[in-house]
Amino acid sequence: MCIICKYKCKNELRPIKFTSENQEDRFMGSKTILRDNKGTVYKIIPSDNRREVEFYVSIDKYHVLNKYSIIPKFRKIVKVERSSIYKQYNNNEKTNNQRHFMIRHLHLPNFLIANFLQNIGLRNSNESIIYQNLDCSNFQSSCSNNNSMTLKKSNMGYEIAIAMDDFVKGYKHPHILDLKVGTSWIGQMEGEPAFKARQLLLEMFPKKEDRKLEIEKRLLEKIQKKEEKISDEEYQWKLYPQKSCILKRISGLIHRIYKRNIKSDIIFRDSNSSNYNIQNDNSYYSLVSPASANIHDLRYLLKSYKQQLTIETTCQHEIGIRIQGLIGNDKFVTRQQGKELSAIKTKQTIENFLSMSPQLCKLAIRKLQILKTWLLTQTNFKLIATSIVLVFDSSDIEKCDVRWLDFTHALKRNNSYSNNFNQGLVLGIDSVLDIANRVLVRQETK
Repeated sequence: MCIICKYKCKNELRPIKFTSENQEDRFMGSKTILRDNKGTVYKIIPSDNRREVEFYVSIDKYHVLNKYSIIPKFRKIVKVERSSIYKQYNNNEKTNNQRHFMIRHLHLPNFLIANFLQNIGLRNSNESIIYQNLDCSNFQSSCSNNNSMTLKKSNMGYEIAIAMDDFVKGYKHPHILDLKVGTSWIGQMEGEPAFKARQLLLEMFPKKEDRKLEIEKRLLEKIQKKEEKISDEEYQWKLYPQKSCILKRISGLIHRIYKRNIKSDIIFRDSNSSNYNIQNDNSYYSLVSPASANIHDLRYLLKSYKQQLTIETTCQHEIGIRIQGLIGNDKFVTRQQGKELSAIKTKQTIENFLSMSPQLCKLAIRKLQILKTWLLTQTNFKLIATSIVLVFDSSDIEKCDVRWLDFTHALKRNNSYSNNFNQGLVLGIDSVLDIANRVLVRQETK
């Protein structure tokens, strides 16, 4: 039963935060996840992006990714609604508006779920969960207590979430390593979100700023070539400050170019028309004044540049992986710290993590080999910005798991893709496999 609203909750949610003490950085790719006491986690998804749902729906229970528990088990879709509960205090006190969240479960067959945003149909659901806003400390403490934390509010008044099995249920002291995998970004190929927007924006780059951008990128490439040849200590005090400064200048250039263009009343013109209104044609991106701009397209444009910048300025471009976050008893790596690690340091961190659980090392090899085989043979999806999560329980190191997740940018294949359109993802998996095999050989030798 909820303490505040006195409602009998069938299944109370316990959101868990993945942020540092000052809330400035993350320990994982996500700031929070929603968990309940029945072994389910809820991932909030963008209201204008159905790709993750479509990917999960395409994977039936007999699929190799489900058969070998490589991806989290998809259960259903839920709608997270906010409702206001008013609690009357004494006459001397003001009425306090207590915020709650209601989870409405959507029970639909798989062939209908893919269209859930177009046919929302959630208002008639009779199963609900009341979520109470409280604070919590961190992920590890949440595994042993019932604290909760505030969920980010949505302008729409509700959120859509995917309900999946909680694969760390029952772990007393979970150690988690979150790896971002792949070398692709959205908008890289024709037909992808932000591709046309990037092409149109590039046409408007002033020559002066365009040259500046190229110079900065060349400087960055020179620094990256030196990274593997120096010690970590020398990298921290010498190369990283230079790299950080260049990154800020590149980011500033892109930001200025972008902001200047969307602030002016520019309508991109079709080659066959003197004044083509692209808002009437879905094949064009509406990059006009903020009042009439397509926010969905602009968001993807910024996301595209951000993904490209992150990949090209971290070890991810070289080995196909970077550390999104690490949570352990005495070892923590935030998302920002993971971006700053060189390829050698990243490999060492992963190797040290796998060395703590021999069973995890064997499981990682087995599952990632299956995943690699599937990626090399499947032709339906291009997977961008996915993650591999490795976890074990320090109180029982035999208890461990490896999962592949984060399919927000699972793009259906189009004619512009070559046969090896997931090669960057395979590169990252190969890097983890090489590390795991090296650890396993050392363990067996001992």
